[in-house]
Amino acid sequence: MPAPAGTTRLVETYLPEAWSYLRYLGCDGALADDLAQETFVTVFTKPFEERSPAETRAFLRETARFHFLTHWRKEKRRDELLRLEAAERVWRENIADGSGNAYAEALARCLERLDEQARRVIELRYREGKDVARVANELGLAEANVHTIAHRTKERLRACIKEKTIL
Repeated sequence: MPAPAGTTRLVETYLPEAWSYLRYLGCDGALADDLAQETFVTVFTKPFEERSPAETRAFLRETARFHFLTHWRKEKRRDELLRLEAAERVWRENIADGSGNAYAEALARCLERLDEQARRVIELRYREGKDVARVANELGLAEANVHTIAHRTKERLRACIKEKTIL
């Protein structure tokens, strides 16, 4: 089947700009090539009426952006699936069998290394499920201090657990 009239001219005129726009959005060269091609396939398979150069450019940018966002969403879902698979593997290897729960053991050892105030904030906040205001009141601290202590302590615990479990 022959290409629609004006196809070559349209591609020659607007492809470099569509490709540049995709690069501007964050695509590498190969992905920009693919998405620019998809953009023009869309133009040639759907009803498209070329109007002014500005309107054509705007339409092509929107079409390219649509293809970019679709690709990005698919990649994001793929990345999330990979993270879920990694989490499942860690669970199977370290937790699911119930013997020698590496993370729980590491957490217990790391909690022992905390100073009393940090340990109490973590226990009240996460073991007992108290809100920040209650923890602050119980320990005689400002709420902002409880937030800061909890945040810093969680970071220290995360690093300690990672060190102890050697992920």
